[in-house]
Amino acid sequence: MAFTKWKKIGEPEILAQGYGKKFVKQKFIDHKDQQTDFFFTDPGDWATILAVTRDNKVIMTRQYKQGADDIVDELPAGAVEKSDKNPEETIKRELLEETGYEADQVIPLGFTWENSRNSRCFGYYFLAKDCKKVKEQKLDDGEQLEVFELELEDFFAKIIQTEFINADLYLVVLRALKHLGLKAVIT
Repeated sequence: MAFTKWKKIGEPEILAQGYGKKFVKQKFIDHKDQQTDFFFTDPGDWATILAVTRDNKVIMTRQYKQGADDIVDELPAGAVEKSDKNPEETIKRELLEETGYEADQVIPLGFTWENSRNSRCFGYYFLAKDCKKVKEQKLDDGEQLEVFELELEDFFAKIIQTEFINADLYLVVLRALKHLGLKAVIT
């Protein structure tokens, strides 16, 4: 079977936007040569970092997440700003602002589509090694964020027990395993 790439018609139309996100409509000619409207959520590109201290503790954040309607434990992350030269610059800035930590080494772990059907945005992933606290948090006005450290062993136990709800956490950990000197952790 030959696949046909859909053809875009005109410019995308922003239907709603706010808090750094957009809801967009784009007209297409589909694989059956029919005109159709398609809708995208456009949260912007995102970067997530697995940050580990010199004594093998994972730097975590805790905050209220509106979509989950709950307080969530997660890894430091942030939107890739247009002013940043690249996603690595974003994640170094976000790590410092959100947590007050800096890393001696940042290792890029690649990227993925956030949702290739309904989003045009990428998720970028990084491992930060030998992190150390260098200053206090500098949060944006709308942020309320707690920082804590979790022993690497306890972090993996929570992964195995499926206690984390963010898919990007699992992906960055999977990609970071070889850089942490670990093989797959299965018990």
